[in-house]
Amino acid sequence: MSLSILVRSAQQSGERDQTPFFRPLTWLERYNNMSSSLQQLKYYASLMVNAVDVYHGPGPIGAVWNELLEAGALLNLIEREELAPREYHLSKQGDQGPRVIFRGEPQGHEVSSLILTLLQHSGVYPKITESQTKRIASIRSLLDVETFYSAECTKCPNVVQALNIIALLNENVRHTSVNGFYYQEEAEARGVLSVPSVFIGGELVFNGDTTIDSILDSLGAEDAEVAEEVLCDVAVVGGGPSGVTAALYAARKGLSVALLTDRVGGQLLDTASIENITGVDYTTGSAMSSEMQSQLLKYRVSVVLGETKELENNERGFTMLCGGSRVQSKTVVVATGAKWRELGVPGEQRLKNRGVTFCPHCDGPLFAGKNVVVVGGGNSGVEAALDLSVTSSSVTLIELSKSLPADAVLVESLMTKPNVRVINGTRVLEINGESNVEEIVIESVDSGDTEVIKTDGVFIQAGLTPNTSWLGDFLSKNSRGEIIVDKKGSTNVPGVFAGGDATDSVYKQIATAVSGGAVAAISAAEYLNTNLKVVS
Repeated sequence: MSLSILVRSAQQSGERDQTPFFRPLTWLERYNNMSSSLQQLKYYASLMVNAVDVYHGPGPIGAVWNELLEAGALLNLIEREELAPREYHLSKQGDQGPRVIFRGEPQGHEVSSLILTLLQHSGVYPKITESQTKRIASIRSLLDVETFYSAECTKCPNVVQALNIIALLNENVRHTSVNGFYYQEEAEARGVLSVPSVFIGGELVFNGDTTIDSILDSLGAEDAEVAEEVLCDVAVVGGGPSGVTAALYAARKGLSVALLTDRVGGQLLDTASIENITGVDYTTGSAMSSEMQSQLLKYRVSVVLGETKELENNERGFTMLCGGSRVQSKTVVVATGAKWRELGVPGEQRLKNRGVTFCPHCDGPLFAGKNVVVVGGGNSGVEAALDLSVTSSSVTLIELSKSLPADAVLVESLMTKPNVRVINGTRVLEINGESNVEEIVIESVDSGDTEVIKTDGVFIQAGLTPNTSWLGDFLSKNSRGEIIVDKKGSTNVPGVFAGGDATDSVYKQIATAVSGGAVAAISAAEYLNTNLKVVS
């Protein structure tokens, strides 16, 4: 049983959710729609080793806390007048004071963060490497860390959970996660226009998703040492649909498999809704990711969490460094996917996370009641415009081509939105603003005429660029940086295969990524059977 099941229940219902971003998520409503949800929660409650003290402000506690108590969680809820309503301080036995604080009710994806930190406070040791444990212990400065998040943000739990672990294991660090819905004025005063936003001592340190190792770098932890060596037949780099599929196919062949990734799910975790998978009418990226995690556990795939930094040949095959581990493998499948393509226009880099953003459902709540622009008329761009139209005052969609390339069903839905304006045949020239985005300048492809659009935010959904820069010149790539593969997923280096969005495949879809991962894994198995003896 996996915590991801609980996460899914907190964000998925039988019907597609049309709830505005800034409305508090009806977690309990969705939770109670799942017949086994209470049993799942009772299971996690049963894993608690010791009781956890939870100090809260005056007034009634949130619904999630009542559900935890009903499920038998070992909680001592203690009211303190000096605390604000909806403020919760967690302390494990023997603590002199709380090091993990929740301001605002944990909702949406952050329910998982709450459950995990409760388990860890009770005595369940977090799943981190020995190297990461040593790095956490090396932090000697007193640090007061705050993370602003939104309930719909799929990236935020990675950061919140990592900082909760660091605070729990090092008494010099205190971490407070702040639900932006309940503290909108404070978020605006801090200039929070992208989540997660992490502050230390009131100063912004970084925005966006990152790994625990990168966070430790930001906190001044000592450099990591290689703590262990992982041996396997197939090392799969990348945790998206292509990488997980490759890992599963290789494991089913009886091969030892290590999956190297900073997060299982990859770009799926940035996808709010999925409606084009055969046999699945509707799902979410996070729900699909949770199923992938369960399958990896079923087939005993070793998951090495961290950023893969190098790929080299040696007499034993190939070596990679990932999350404090040295991975030695006889074959490799590269499935590192792609990231959002930047426009490369003036103002984009300077105003990134200051109104320029790439994640509509993460940062969309911060633009409720404001005017926004979406750049890109493909499926992702149109879906972003649809989601933003629920809460934003107005949405302007900019598309380079003369018609929207998105699926017809999405375009038809977009045309029904009265607060959405679509401008075809235009390109973005620049993004302007002093401290935050204030306007965007566009140009007609045909006439060359320009127009200035006043806006509070620019959501860029202009296609993808492959995550292959870490490979250097090790593999042959085309001019777009995509790995060149043949029909069997083979690269120019014998024993190295690739699949998914990181390759020169014609189309970039979940279905094609899955196919590419399967092909690469089968080819790796054939290579091993033909050329090498597999690890026993």
